[in-house]
Amino acid sequence: MNQGIQQVVGAYVRLKNVTALLEMKAHRKELLSRALDTDQFSLALSRDLCQQDLAAIEDGIQDILKVGTLRGYVDHIEPHAIAGWAQCVDHPEIPLRVELYFDGRLAGRVLADRYRQDLEGANLGSGNHSFQFKPDQHAFLAAELIEVAAPNGMLLHGGTLKRTTAASVDQQQPALNPPP
Repeated sequence: MNQGIQQVVGAYVRLKNVTALLEMKAHRKELLSRALDTDQFSLALSRDLCQQDLAAIEDGIQDILKVGTLRGYVDHIEPHAIAGWAQCVDHPEIPLRVELYFDGRLAGRVLADRYRQDLEGANLGSGNHSFQFKPDQHAFLAAELIEVAAPNGMLLHGGTLKRTTAASVDQQQPALNPPP
């Protein structure tokens, strides 16, 4: 990992300068788009470094967002898909990263950056705040507890599925704001 980028990202996170991180992210994406030729070692190395930088920058952005006011809702938790929406009220157009846990273990992360007309119609910014996660079906079916959380660790409303041996039931947990 590039220590220089880590230090710069850390400084911007401490300053809560999400704009600077978004500019860095756009710049790295531009560089990445230019490093397409995989036959050349130097371009492959540049691409790998840009991808590492993008991951560090995205982590920094999410660190800033998680201290903001977050809201969201999980529409459904099913073996073929877990879907809903999430948004940071303070920075409504920056996609929020949602984390999914099966029995307390991280099963995956997904950005809430998909468009939904109903979200736009509810005046939730551009409407680009939905997410869909396709879980490993074996892991999903084996899990007794499935949780969907925002970057600050709070469960999204409707984001808990707890199964008993008799049946599957939703258990209420402390959650973020309900849907619009």
